[in-house]
Amino acid sequence: GDDVALVSDAGTPLVSDPGFELVRACWEAGVAVRPVPGASAVAAVLSVCPLPAERYLFEGFLPARPGQRRERLRELLAGDVAVVFFEAPHRIAETLGELTDLAPERRGMVGREMTKVHEQYLCGPPEQVRATLEAGGQFRGEFVCLLERSGQAQAPAEVRRTMEILARELAPAQAARLGAALLGRNKRELYDLAMDLRD
Repeated sequence: GDDVALVSDAGTPLVSDPGFELVRACWEAGVAVRPVPGASAVAAVLSVCPLPAERYLFEGFLPARPGQRRERLRELLAGDVAVVFFEAPHRIAETLGELTDLAPERRGMVGREMTKVHEQYLCGPPEQVRATLEAGGQFRGEFVCLLERSGQAQAPAEVRRTMEILARELAPAQAARLGAALLGRNKRELYDLAMDLRD
C-alpha cells in the first residue's frame, strides 16, 4: 500500500536519464506507475514508459485519412528513434489495427486519460493493446501512443531462423516475399529483417 516517488535532478525522470529500467521493473512486478501531472502529455507518457525512449520523435496527430495515416505510420516505423503521437478515441482501434498489419511485433505503449481519474496505461504489441481496450470498452478520452524504435522488437526465434536461411540464398526482396508466404507475416517487416541479417 506504499507509494514510491522516482525523482531525478536531471529533469523529468526517463526523459533525461535511464530510469526506464526501474519503471520496467515496476511494470514486470505489477506495480502501478503514474506520472506527476505536468505541462506535457509527451513528458508524462515518457516518464511511465517501460520501453527505452531516450531518443524520440514527437509526431503530433497522425493524418485522419486512412491511406495517408498508413503511409505515415510506415515511414515512422522505419525510423531509429521511438515515436510519440496523439490519437483520437474514434480512430485508436483502427490505428492499432494498422500497426498490427505493419509491425505486429513492435511493442508500444498507450496512455489514456493521463493524470485523470480513469487513467490507463497499456504496453505490448499493438494487437494485444487493441484487444485489451476492446474488451474493456475503453475507447474514450484522448490517447498518447509511444512506439519503440526500430530494431528493439525481436522477431520470434522461428521467424528469425527461417529468414536467416532465406536471406543466405535469396535477395532480400525475394526472401521477404517467400517468408511472408511461408510464415504469414508482414512482407515489409521480413524485408527489414532480411536486410538486418545481411549486415
